[in-house]
Amino acid sequence: RKCNSTGSMSTSLFQFPDPATVLARCPAGLDGSESSKKRSKDAAASPPANWPSSWVDRRFQYHQEQHDSFERDGFVICPGFLSREALLFLRQTVDALCTTKAGDVHLEWILSLHQILPAHANWMWQLATASPLLQVMRQHLGSDVVLFSTQIAVKPPHSGEYVPWHQDGERCRTCWIPLDDVDEQNGTLSVRPSWHKRGRMKFKKVKTKQDVQRATFYMDHHLYEIDPEIPLEEFEKDTKILCMSAGSLEIHHPCVPHSSRPNTSHRPRRALILRFQPASEPLYGGRIRNVFTGEMFEKMNYIVCGHHPALAAHAEAAEAAAATEPQAETRK
Repeated sequence: RKCNSTGSMSTSLFQFPDPATVLARCPAGLDGSESSKKRSKDAAASPPANWPSSWVDRRFQYHQEQHDSFERDGFVICPGFLSREALLFLRQTVDALCTTKAGDVHLEWILSLHQILPAHANWMWQLATASPLLQVMRQHLGSDVVLFSTQIAVKPPHSGEYVPWHQDGERCRTCWIPLDDVDEQNGTLSVRPSWHKRGRMKFKKVKTKQDVQRATFYMDHHLYEIDPEIPLEEFEKDTKILCMSAGSLEIHHPCVPHSSRPNTSHRPRRALILRFQPASEPLYGGRIRNVFTGEMFEKMNYIVCGHHPALAAHAEAAEAAAATEPQAETRK
């Protein structure tokens, strides 16, 4: 998703795809239909025995005070989101994935896993569609919610990228779930509180060869560095480093500037990132890399709450086609 020099959306810079090509209700094999079961032999299998009995801690609640804090600061931290079982399972699963991933997939940009996992083992989809999380997203985005993307972002000990100051998609909500205790040393998020109220910021201008190389690297991962229009040292004086316990849920506004630094500690920094948007927002497709094969595939968006006009129109067209088909056979 690209913005113009003022930071506002520009349809002239990006042609949004036909929603019918990048929108679905479930990944293949998860909607229970016969056609889905045929496409995925594993669709009817039981969940793996090592899955947690609950993804979200049963004590988790999202209070009005937390929502008010989000509105004021542009972010909120909700401790105790994941269940203990889920946290242990996700740590083990992410570690295993990192050792078997394709070599050209970056550890901090393992994308859309929910779209490619086998139906019976799609733990990312189960987490992203957990009822307590969707209830929170409905409070933020309304009744019709789309799962825009999922991501695994790992900074191994004494490693990881510097992720520059940036903003997210136009009206999305980013859910950042650390699987480790995170702080300044192992590469947690930093944010500039309340700057979401300023809206979209300009992109940083590229001036040197090093700038071009860095901008190209992040552009490949759909990330664009912003220009706060004040000296960086001054801008970062009032930033907040988000120290969080493992299993927390951090939600931030798309316009709140945020960044992360490399992991300089001996501890890992493993995080899951889920992004949701209202169904009223334009849909973004694009080619992303399969974590298992390294091959490129088309990113999809999934309606997880309510409905989307494109799905309704597609269903109506399919019904109309089915209704006319027998008549055509009769005429023959």
